[in-house]
Amino acid sequence: MHFTGRGGHLAELDALLPQNTGNMAKAVVITAIDGMAGIGKTALAVHWAHQVQDRFPDGVLYANLRGYDPASSPAEPGAIIDEFLRDLDVPEARIRGDLEARTKLYRSQLQGRRILVVLDNAFAAQQVRPMLPGSSTCHVVVTSRSSLPGLVARDGAHRITMGVLSAVRAIALLRRIIGITRVDIELAETAELARLCAYLPLALRIAAERAIARQHSSIAELVSELTDGRTRLSLLSADDDPTAAVRAVFSWSYRALTPETARMFRLLSQHVGLEISGPAASAHRRRR
Repeated sequence: MHFTGRGGHLAELDALLPQNTGNMAKAVVITAIDGMAGIGKTALAVHWAHQVQDRFPDGVLYANLRGYDPASSPAEPGAIIDEFLRDLDVPEARIRGDLEARTKLYRSQLQGRRILVVLDNAFAAQQVRPMLPGSSTCHVVVTSRSSLPGLVARDGAHRITMGVLSAVRAIALLRRIIGITRVDIELAETAELARLCAYLPLALRIAAERAIARQHSSIAELVSELTDGRTRLSLLSADDDPTAAVRAVFSWSYRALTPETARMFRLLSQHVGLEISGPAASAHRRRR
């Protein structure tokens, strides 16, 4: 996977590691990475986990909690704990009892072991808590579209909020995927392509894949297709993978909204400008 533009976030994650193995934290360190759909939260967590896996000689536990999933409901904590216990080679006969009993067994298996736990795509703090180790020798990274304020307030999680890439870093990502020569020949067009993708990593990767698939077409031609805002989201999709479609990925977040918030979101789509202030949005809602 092409990975670029997140050096600052990687440094934040590194800073939370103990400086040496003899100086472990007094409590388990939890990092909550949040950001909008397609921003690259999973890519950041997985990339960092690969970089530091030697710091966790007892292993890495990973689970997709399906907090925002098109085909299924969020994963039940008990099911994830059962998977983790099997990964830890706990005999099937011992994996029994209610959630509290299995959580205690899980935490006892982690006690004193240096394990990295990656909980990807969480929906809420309550979903995450049963999977939190009790041992300070472990380290936890959680990703979510939600800012998980409860995990920060109650469990002491360190928050890292991801935003879109800068224009320079977005072009650097396109250069790495499409190729240096091709991008530099059409540098202005590539800059416009990045802007049309709103500097969102998922959109940039999909656009780059389209450019690669059409080697005999120019980047300018792709830009021309994406200029029409009415069809842009349809073009920014990978036909064989619903998880690689900007429209689909955003729709999962929309379906998780409360009815009142979803209604407000629909009303905002009728605004003719690119930006709207809070007071104007409130007035727009009252008129409707």
